[in-house]
Amino acid sequence: GLKFAGPVKLKKPDAAMNIMFDYDPEINSIDGSSVSTTKCSRCYLGRLICNGGMRIEMNKYDLKRRAYIGPTSLDHQLAFIMANLAKIDSGSIVLDPFVGTASILVAASHLGGTCFGTDIDIRVLRGWMHAGKKESAPRKKSIFENFETYGLMRPELVRLDNHLLAEGRHFSSSTSEFFDAIITDPPYSIRAGAKKSGKGKDLDYGISDEKRKDHIPSMQKYEVEEVMLDLLHNAATCLRIGGILSYLIPAPYDFSEENDLPRHPCLEVKLKCTQALSSRHSRHVVVMQKTRHRSRETDKIFKEYKETVFAGKNGFGTLTGRLEHALSLAAIGDAGVVKRQSKSALRRVESSKRKKEQRQAEISPPSQNI
Repeated sequence: GLKFAGPVKLKKPDAAMNIMFDYDPEINSIDGSSVSTTKCSRCYLGRLICNGGMRIEMNKYDLKRRAYIGPTSLDHQLAFIMANLAKIDSGSIVLDPFVGTASILVAASHLGGTCFGTDIDIRVLRGWMHAGKKESAPRKKSIFENFETYGLMRPELVRLDNHLLAEGRHFSSSTSEFFDAIITDPPYSIRAGAKKSGKGKDLDYGISDEKRKDHIPSMQKYEVEEVMLDLLHNAATCLRIGGILSYLIPAPYDFSEENDLPRHPCLEVKLKCTQALSSRHSRHVVVMQKTRHRSRETDKIFKEYKETVFAGKNGFGTLTGRLEHALSLAAIGDAGVVKRQSKSALRRVESSKRKKEQRQAEISPPSQNI
């Protein structure tokens, strides 16, 4: 039906045509047991124009090859996917408010972004939290080593509390709506918990000038729901109109985009991509775009929404509890927890079952009548 002229050359074609199928996962529950199926939602046919050559780049940026990494450094391939979804290009101004070891900013810088990173933990920014092989002669590490190794522009790094960013203590009205993209992997208390400035109880103390340089302020627990709501509010404050927020969020398999994603009246969800992590939970790359300026009206709407979240009256307000339950030991036999297994995992289970049956047959051979 395509009416191509000329013969088909499988080895050295003059024009290569590619066909791609886009499958959406479906989770169906049958008699209390969950069955994972896939449905082809789209089919694409197009001419191959060129090869991107990113395989070589991916090998180059592998975390194992980096001079400075931490225990929670984001996978290099996922960092590139998030930066690409945020449409980072030459001249893009990018912020990661939970910068950590700057794995995301390495990807954004490679794509041409001018990068800024903030974190509340000064130890990470100063290279005190390095993870990896022990060296015979330990030396001081630095986040900037990765950028220097790859020949990338160094980011600007600042110790800053995400909880206080949108309150006007870090950005004035003249410097708001400055960023083209915010890309980040927020702390979700699965590998590392979040902190914010202050103490559980009010404490008034002063710091002398000679101790101020190395002083580490007191910090307290930063609940997951508050982390995410602050992130969205900061994006509404700091992004330009049309700017992109790209972030990661883990969830159980009964996750609903419509009900469980955090919302903000100035931001619109554009895309959600899913990565399976285990049989009981996954994580999603969520892409949001700023469509409105902040105003008294939007701040009022968001304040009312926050109250429903903290009261557990909407899907996002219950998401953390559902995720913790899905990952608990009690959920292993819980039929109400949606579970999902990959084809390779199912093959391993089936193979183990066959081997067990074979061993049982060898131990107890069938009796013969004489």
